[in-house]
Amino acid sequence: MMNSIQKVFDTYQIPYHLYEHPPVFTVEEAKNLVFDEEILEIKNLFLRNKKKSAYYLFSLREDTIISLEKLAIMTDEKKLSFASKEDLWAELKVTPGAVSILNVANDRNKMIYYYVEKAITTHPAVAFHPNRNDQTFVFHGEYLEKLMNHYQIKQFYLFES
Repeated sequence: MMNSIQKVFDTYQIPYHLYEHPPVFTVEEAKNLVFDEEILEIKNLFLRNKKKSAYYLFSLREDTIISLEKLAIMTDEKKLSFASKEDLWAELKVTPGAVSILNVANDRNKMIYYYVEKAITTHPAVAFHPNRNDQTFVFHGEYLEKLMNHYQIKQFYLFES
Protein backbone atom coordinates (compact mmCIF):
# COMPACT_ATOMS: atom_id res chain seq x y z
CA MET A 1 0.00 0.00 0.00
CA MET A 2 1.39 3.37 -0.99
CA ASN A 3 1.60 5.87 1.85
CA SER A 4 0.53 9.50 1.53
CA ILE A 5 4.10 10.84 1.47
CA GLN A 6 4.94 8.51 -1.39
CA LYS A 7 1.90 9.78 -3.32
CA VAL A 8 3.11 13.37 -2.89
CA PHE A 9 6.60 12.46 -4.12
CA ASP A 10 5.10 10.70 -7.14
CA THR A 11 2.67 13.56 -7.87
CA TYR A 12 5.50 16.10 -7.96
CA GLN A 13 7.85 13.69 -9.74
CA ILE A 14 10.38 13.94 -6.93
CA PRO A 15 13.00 11.23 -7.37
CA TYR A 16 13.46 9.15 -4.21
CA HIS A 17 14.44 5.79 -2.84
CA LEU A 18 12.28 4.17 -0.18
CA TYR A 19 14.11 1.80 2.14
CA GLU A 20 12.45 -0.64 4.51
CA HIS A 21 14.47 -1.71 7.53
CA PRO A 22 14.13 -2.74 11.19
CA PRO A 23 12.79 0.07 13.39
CA VAL A 24 15.40 2.61 14.53
CA PHE A 25 14.87 5.00 17.41
CA THR A 26 18.03 7.11 17.48
CA VAL A 27 20.53 8.68 15.09
CA GLU A 28 23.12 6.22 16.38
CA GLU A 29 20.91 3.26 15.42
CA ALA A 30 20.19 4.84 12.03
CA LYS A 31 23.92 5.07 11.32
CA ASN A 32 23.92 1.26 11.05
CA LEU A 33 21.47 1.29 8.14
CA VAL A 34 22.85 0.71 4.67
CA PHE A 35 21.77 2.88 1.74
CA ASP A 36 22.75 2.83 -1.93
CA GLU A 37 23.81 6.47 -1.79
CA GLU A 38 25.93 8.43 0.65
CA ILE A 39 23.36 10.16 2.80
CA LEU A 40 23.60 13.20 5.00
CA GLU A 41 22.88 12.06 8.55
CA ILE A 42 20.14 14.22 10.06
CA LYS A 43 18.78 14.68 13.56
CA ASN A 44 15.29 15.98 14.20
CA LEU A 45 14.31 17.78 17.41
CA PHE A 46 10.69 18.34 18.39
CA LEU A 47 10.63 21.20 20.89
CA ARG A 48 8.05 23.32 22.66
CA ASN A 49 7.87 26.54 24.60
CA LYS A 50 7.09 26.58 28.32
CA LYS A 51 3.36 27.20 27.89
CA LYS A 52 3.00 24.50 25.19
CA SER A 53 1.53 27.20 22.98
CA ALA A 54 4.15 26.76 20.24
CA TYR A 55 5.94 23.70 18.84
CA TYR A 56 9.07 23.57 16.72
CA LEU A 57 10.57 20.84 14.58
CA PHE A 58 14.26 21.37 13.88
CA SER A 59 16.06 19.31 11.23
CA LEU A 60 19.83 19.59 11.55
CA ARG A 61 22.90 17.81 10.27
CA GLU A 62 23.71 15.08 12.76
CA ASP A 63 27.07 16.64 13.60
CA THR A 64 25.67 20.13 14.20
CA ILE A 65 26.25 21.24 17.77
CA ILE A 66 23.76 23.86 18.89
CA SER A 67 22.28 24.66 22.27
CA LEU A 68 18.62 24.85 23.18
CA GLU A 69 19.35 28.43 24.21
CA LYS A 70 20.47 29.32 20.69
CA LEU A 71 17.41 27.60 19.22
CA ALA A 72 15.21 29.58 21.62
CA ILE A 73 16.81 32.83 20.45
CA MET A 74 16.13 31.85 16.82
CA THR A 75 12.46 31.34 17.62
CA ASP A 76 12.07 34.43 19.83
CA GLU A 77 11.23 32.22 22.80
CA LYS A 78 12.66 32.65 26.29
CA LYS A 79 13.19 28.91 26.67
CA LEU A 80 12.61 25.73 24.68
CA SER A 81 12.49 22.17 25.92
CA PHE A 82 11.91 18.79 24.36
CA ALA A 83 8.25 18.01 23.79
CA SER A 84 6.86 14.91 25.48
CA LYS A 85 5.83 11.77 23.64
CA GLU A 86 2.24 12.80 24.40
CA ASP A 87 2.83 16.19 22.74
CA LEU A 88 4.44 14.46 19.79
CA TRP A 89 1.43 12.20 19.32
CA ALA A 90 -1.10 15.01 19.84
CA GLU A 91 0.58 17.37 17.37
CA LEU A 92 2.07 15.08 14.71
CA LYS A 93 0.58 11.61 15.29
CA VAL A 94 4.00 9.93 15.56
CA THR A 95 5.95 8.21 18.29
CA PRO A 96 9.52 8.89 19.41
CA GLY A 97 11.96 7.59 16.82
CA ALA A 98 9.74 8.62 13.91
CA VAL A 99 10.22 12.40 14.17
CA SER A 100 11.15 13.97 10.85
CA ILE A 101 10.33 16.85 8.55
CA LEU A 102 8.00 14.43 6.72
CA ASN A 103 5.70 14.59 9.77
CA VAL A 104 4.41 17.70 8.03
CA ALA A 105 1.84 15.37 6.43
CA ASN A 106 0.22 15.00 9.87
CA ASP A 107 0.29 18.68 10.84
CA ARG A 108 -3.43 19.20 10.31
CA ASN A 109 -3.61 22.43 12.33
CA LYS A 110 -0.55 24.00 10.64
CA MET A 111 0.70 25.08 14.06
CA ILE A 112 4.23 23.67 13.96
CA TYR A 113 7.19 25.90 13.10
CA TYR A 114 9.69 24.07 10.88
CA TYR A 115 13.36 25.02 10.94
CA VAL A 116 15.77 23.30 8.56
CA GLU A 117 19.50 23.78 8.51
CA LYS A 118 20.27 25.26 5.11
CA ALA A 119 22.99 22.68 4.30
CA ILE A 120 20.28 19.99 4.23
CA THR A 121 18.51 21.66 1.32
CA THR A 122 21.58 21.45 -0.91
CA HIS A 123 22.56 17.85 -0.21
CA PRO A 124 21.76 15.30 -2.95
CA ALA A 125 20.77 12.54 -0.50
CA VAL A 126 18.91 13.39 2.68
CA ALA A 127 17.16 10.68 4.67
CA PHE A 128 13.91 11.08 6.61
CA HIS A 129 11.41 8.68 8.12
CA PRO A 130 7.92 8.91 6.57
CA ASN A 131 5.97 9.01 9.87
CA ARG A 132 7.28 5.58 10.87
CA ASN A 133 10.72 4.46 11.91
CA ASP A 134 10.95 1.27 9.86
CA GLN A 135 11.15 3.10 6.53
CA THR A 136 13.39 5.86 5.21
CA PHE A 137 12.94 8.13 2.20
CA VAL A 138 16.14 9.33 0.56
CA PHE A 139 15.87 12.28 -1.82
CA HIS A 140 17.58 15.54 -2.76
CA GLY A 141 17.19 18.16 -0.05
CA GLU A 142 16.20 20.79 -2.61
CA TYR A 143 12.70 19.27 -2.66
CA LEU A 144 11.91 20.10 0.96
CA GLU A 145 10.50 23.49 0.07
CA LYS A 146 8.22 21.93 -2.56
CA LEU A 147 6.91 19.51 0.09
CA MET A 148 6.26 22.34 2.53
CA ASN A 149 4.38 24.25 -0.15
CA HIS A 150 2.29 21.18 -0.95
CA TYR A 151 1.20 20.96 2.69
CA GLN A 152 0.62 24.73 2.79
CA ILE A 153 3.14 25.33 5.55
CA LYS A 154 3.88 29.02 5.96
CA GLN A 155 6.09 28.60 9.04
CA PHE A 156 9.12 27.15 7.25
CA TYR A 157 12.54 28.66 7.95
CA LEU A 158 16.05 27.91 6.77
CA PHE A 159 18.96 28.73 9.03
CA GLU A 160 22.72 28.39 9.20
CA SER A 161 24.27 27.04 12.35
